[in-house]
Amino acid sequence: MSKALFITKIFNLKIRETIETPIELMPHLYLTNDRKFVKGILNTRMKQAIGAIEADALIDADTVIYGVLPANFAPDLSDDKLLLCNLLFAYSILRTSWLIRDNCSNIELAFLGRTYRDINGVVSSNFLKFQSSLADCNVQSVEFTVSDFTKIVVMHASIYGREKTVNASG
Repeated sequence: MSKALFITKIFNLKIRETIETPIELMPHLYLTNDRKFVKGILNTRMKQAIGAIEADALIDADTVIYGVLPANFAPDLSDDKLLLCNLLFAYSILRTSWLIRDNCSNIELAFLGRTYRDINGVVSSNFLKFQSSLADCNVQSVEFTVSDFTKIVVMHASIYGREKTVNASG
């Protein structure tokens, strides 16, 4: 069965520990800092479609949000709309992180490869730019723990009115 891959790099956010089991943000969307795993989901087809510079940036990122979705996930949404929905959700998770610690985490470019493992698969990209800074207007990377981030996910679910139980990594 074909799959769709959503992936975006998070700027200015590090998770202190290695995330052994990706943190589930919502069904089908996860947070990881496992570079070997990220390299593994970016197959040759996807790397060619997004370009070597972007692929290397994702692989070398301190933290990534990704989702491997069933190819028929949200069939009524165009690839562009599905990409934007995932991008905005990822952004809202990062905004919730302020409840735990002052930070300037940010995302910019994201990719969605529907049927990304197929030779005829389509890859879309979109850019979402918001300027984030610390309370003192500086920009620097901030470190979180896995425990911090699982709390963020639970708070986010509560704010947006959906139930969330912490997965095995939390």
